[in-house]
Amino acid sequence: MVSTSLDRDYYVSDDVFEPEKDRVFLRNWWYVGHQSQLPAPGDYLTIELLGESIIAVRDTAQSIHAFYNVCRHRGSRICTNGRGNVQRFICPYHQWAYDLTGQLIRAPQMPPDFSRELFGLKEIHAEVWHGLVFVNLFDTEVIPLAQSMADMRSSFDTYDITGAKVACSKIYQVRANWKLVMENFVECYHCGGSHAEFCSVFDLKRYFDVNRERLNGERPALASLLKPGAKSLTMNGEYIVGRLFPRRDTDRSAGAGPVRSSYNGGIGVRLSAMTAFPDYAITFVFLPLDVAHTEVRCDWLVAGDAQEGVDYNVEEVAALWDVTNKQDWHLCEVNQLGVQSRSYEPGPHSTVGEPYIAEFLSSYLTLIRE
Repeated sequence: MVSTSLDRDYYVSDDVFEPEKDRVFLRNWWYVGHQSQLPAPGDYLTIELLGESIIAVRDTAQSIHAFYNVCRHRGSRICTNGRGNVQRFICPYHQWAYDLTGQLIRAPQMPPDFSRELFGLKEIHAEVWHGLVFVNLFDTEVIPLAQSMADMRSSFDTYDITGAKVACSKIYQVRANWKLVMENFVECYHCGGSHAEFCSVFDLKRYFDVNRERLNGERPALASLLKPGAKSLTMNGEYIVGRLFPRRDTDRSAGAGPVRSSYNGGIGVRLSAMTAFPDYAITFVFLPLDVAHTEVRCDWLVAGDAQEGVDYNVEEVAALWDVTNKQDWHLCEVNQLGVQSRSYEPGPHSTVGEPYIAEFLSSYLTLIRE
């Protein structure tokens, strides 16, 4: 059976977007940064996520915690900077103080029977996986991160991302429903007509052939999706970072092609992704803002011992994906304008160009109809 896009309301209706918050967004593990951004005890980041401000911090035992950025006294924001280093968190309003594990350690002028133990910062699920820091805002028990990422094994068996660092970050605002952005991201049916730079290195014919083989029930061997002679997905196919990621696998013949993460798993719809190459990796976070706006956050990772200005240039590292991303977001915005029309009705997907859209939408519908 040929799959189709969703009905109009799924892309334009607040009545659909509201239940997505509880059934999809809050259940997700969200990538918020790399552990290299929190190298020392007391180093912290603040992240805006699903309408919440979150603090991620490394404690003196080298563990990483995440907390709501909300004082337990009268609800003031505690950290107003994007990042920094502290010995303790001190609320600027009334100077309540919390240690790096979130415990309340000072509350001036409170009565003698006041119990500090009851008023620690509210903690959020946080885990580190291959150096990538994830948080989960679900209130109750969650599926462990490693279990939810089991189908992404190949990405991290190939390149050691644990010791990487963030070379640069970009945030994009897209005037489109998050599902349209995700549908665009998981297919390359559109690539030949829209991504000249990308397709000068990416082997689009091989991409279609692999999808066709899978459609026929075959299991194609893992192979590079770069054109012959290309070493990495860059503007010219050459490495743009002089120091490569350490290889983790024992099969050195696997090729240099993109080791792309999976977007659907046992926990449903995944809204963080990573693509890795020998010289760099790029992460994506697709953050729904409202029914018609999505924020996409990207980090470019390089080897931890690579030196800016010596081993790489930031603009060159970001160049290929930055231009491709901007082309994609324009397509998504045009798509959003079209599905808003009362004349819109779902159309069929290409079986060899868009097979992963069906997987994405199936996982989504399973969650939203629970």
